[in-house]
Amino acid sequence: MFFPKTITRYIDSLAYPKKGLKVLIVNDFATERQLLLEIARHYLPESATKTLNSHELTEELNRHEPAYDLVILEAGLVLNPVDRTCIRQLRTRLPDAKLALFADRRDLLKLQTIPQFSSIDILLTKCATVEALAEKLCLTFQEPGKR
Repeated sequence: MFFPKTITRYIDSLAYPKKGLKVLIVNDFATERQLLLEIARHYLPESATKTLNSHELTEELNRHEPAYDLVILEAGLVLNPVDRTCIRQLRTRLPDAKLALFADRRDLLKLQTIPQFSSIDILLTKCATVEALAEKLCLTFQEPGKR
């Protein structure tokens, strides 16, 4: 059975993500950084997006006033024991930011056994479509009263 009104309402609800969000993308792979940058620019209107590799993250967090609404991290920052402290640093420096993890499906079981995984707000899987990734971001940053 097809429910056109329900589908229409759902699609319309995605049309109202908050505007002017500050987004930080931390990923060591240039193609993934570019993909996530394009998704943020297209689906999160008027967002200010900055991209970094993992080596630049500490410097960014040590700035006087880092302020981000969303930080998208590659899974390696949680899977690598050396980098796991970045999650704690992000939560300390950016307590109100949503943390998203961009991960391969094959890493999902490993991620669930790592204590820092519980600090992640949004899981974006690499095998998902662009629309599925955008849907998660739009729903996370929905304008109040627009659902």
